[in-house]
Amino acid sequence: MKKLFCFVLFVLTLGATVSAQPKVLKTINLSNGITFNGYVEPQMDGGYKVTTETGDIFYYSRNDVASVKDIKTKSKTSQELKYHQYKHLYNSREYQHSIYDKYDLTSVTVWSCVFPGVGNFMVGQYGLGIMCSTIAVVAVGCAALISEGMFIGPGVGFYLLDGLFSSLTARKRAKITNMYYQDIRKQAAVELDLKPFICLNSPITGTSYRPTAGMTLSISF
Repeated sequence: MKKLFCFVLFVLTLGATVSAQPKVLKTINLSNGITFNGYVEPQMDGGYKVTTETGDIFYYSRNDVASVKDIKTKSKTSQELKYHQYKHLYNSREYQHSIYDKYDLTSVTVWSCVFPGVGNFMVGQYGLGIMCSTIAVVAVGCAALISEGMFIGPGVGFYLLDGLFSSLTARKRAKITNMYYQDIRKQAAVELDLKPFICLNSPITGTSYRPTAGMTLSISF
């Protein structure tokens, strides 16, 4: 009994020691040209388990990963994704909605039109967000100052143009970022598709006709 207790204690201590080892942030270069940072754990089949800085977990095969490199400098404020590194790889006009999207285009557009600059803040365009918000405040102020003369057209016009500019720039940024996330998640994900089916070509037994129904499960790697 004592030997069994000592063995269990040894296993628990070993597991705690292994889990307490510090994780090293790596730069993962995928075979499709995508690059991002994460914590890499090699798997028994030669693949990789990657945990991003935001907590997302992906599994890549050996062929999906071109290289894994160390990061010389590590910072808590470093972003997981650098927009300027991948924006030239995508055309926002080719964007298609996906379940892997990070930003909701409807929310970004509505917020940008109602309160210019908010949509830019949502997608990380802080400079444009401040600029559009400032222009909106000035436009509202001008409309309020000249409303006594019943001539508020210029202020309202500037506000609407500001909202249009804010929504267009925020939507483009959101589309490109969503396309980036689609590429990362689609390559690492295992897709499950469950669909119902009804078969009307069942054999007829006597005078009773019995159609069959069920579910079809497809798995894509």
